[in-house]
Amino acid sequence: MTQGRIIPTSVEFMDSLSVQTAYAYLEERLPHPEIGAMLLVEVDGTSQDQVEAEYNAIV
Repeated sequence: MTQGRIIPTSVEFMDSLSVQTAYAYLEERLPHPEIGAMLLVEVDGTSQDQVEAEYNAIV
């Protein structure tokens, strides 16, 4: 991300137990039950196009 000059607003790491607990609390099904962890990245921008461009660069 930083090599692409994208500075995320926040980055959160969730281990497997945290992900499973959150989905259970929300009564949602995990899209990938074998998930080992989840990385959540938030980006900011001055326009929708900028946010989408940063999102696409990260993904």
